[in-house]
Amino acid sequence: MGRFSVCLIIVTFLSFTACKKEKKMTLSKAMKIEVDSIYSMQLDSITDIADSICDLNYDAYFKKAKDSIKLQRLQEIEDIIDE
Repeated sequence: MGRFSVCLIIVTFLSFTACKKEKKMTLSKAMKIEVDSIYSMQLDSITDIADSICDLNYDAYFKKAKDSIKLQRLQEIEDIIDE
């Protein structure tokens, strides 16, 4: 069996299993509070990670944005001169 056939079988299987209706969950107040606190902790953790990645890459992002704006402005100036 080729890779394509295996991938096709997996995609077909996943598409059929995804069509089942899920049971509606009812959460108690205590469960909602617990879910909310877990979500908040995870969100804080993700925010910290994202902030540290931004701090590490800020200079590169700034340089790319600056270069992009510079190129765009130069093109606008050339268009005005050509008129």
